[in-house]
Amino acid sequence: MSLIDNIWLIALLWAVSQGCCAIVVVSFFTLRQRTVSMEFLSRTVAITRAVTFLAMPFSAAISGLIFEKTGNFPLLIWMGSAVMLLGILLYHRPLASVSGE
Repeated sequence: MSLIDNIWLIALLWAVSQGCCAIVVVSFFTLRQRTVSMEFLSRTVAITRAVTFLAMPFSAAISGLIFEKTGNFPLLIWMGSAVMLLGILLYHRPLASVSGE
């Protein structure tokens, strides 16, 4: 039940996806280091990681329920695309333009 059957195309898309994730992670760490004082940095990192990992089981369960009830895999693709689009739209909000100088 895959959308793509070519293993090399899948590998390429996965590599691009992981490259984009790496850029986002580095950007957020840099932003966090610029905006949070050193004595609170480790606590801030711990809290943001906890919140991030806390959302994973819930999103997996909700996605599983949606697929189980509807059987509509493209719906999940559209929902994921909507979340990505929201992230792109929110990129130009004040959080993205914080400078440490």
